[in-house]
This record gives sequence, C-alpha cells and structure tokens, in this order.
Amino acid sequence: MRVSRMLAVVAIGAGVAALLRTPRGRRIAREITDNAAHWRDIWTDTASDKLSQVKDTLSREVNGLSNDARQRINRILEEGEEAATDLKKKVVKASNHHQGN
Repeated sequence: MRVSRMLAVVAIGAGVAALLRTPRGRRIAREITDNAAHWRDIWTDTASDKLSQVKDTLSREVNGLSNDARQRINRILEEGEEAATDLKKKVVKASNHHQGN
C-alpha cells in the first residue's frame, strides 16, 4: 500500500473515531443500529410470511397437481421456511453481538 493511501486511511479512521466520540456521533451510530434492526426484522419476517402464504395456497387452492408434485413443492417451501428462520436467527445473533460491543 502506498504511503499516501495509508495516511488517507489513518486520517479517515481518526475522523470517524473523533465523530463517534461526540454525542452527535454516538446518536448517529445508535440511529444506524436501530434502523438496521428495523429493516432486518422486516426482511426476515416478510420472507417467512410469504413462504407460508404460498404453502397455504398450494395446499388449498391449486388444482390439477399430482400428489407427488404437490409434496415436492411443499418440501421446497418447507426448506425455504427453515432457511429463512435460520437466517433470521443468525442475523439476530450477529446484531445482538454487535450491539453488545
């Protein structure tokens, strides 16, 4: 890394550190964290809800599918729900870990 780039990175880091030490900087950091948590909840809850809706629709309203096709689609949707749930758990854990630091 060139010396000028290294100095630029150090200067930016020092500026960010100085900003975060001020009350306004701490407030901005808190707002960013709160907004990230809000959007995290919306995205993960929405994914799980949509998969549940599709699964319900498939089980009640779609005619003409063989039982085998219905079961395969249902299995895919269940795996999607599990993946969304796992993702939400990981995001919540990472968020809680980050907020604790």
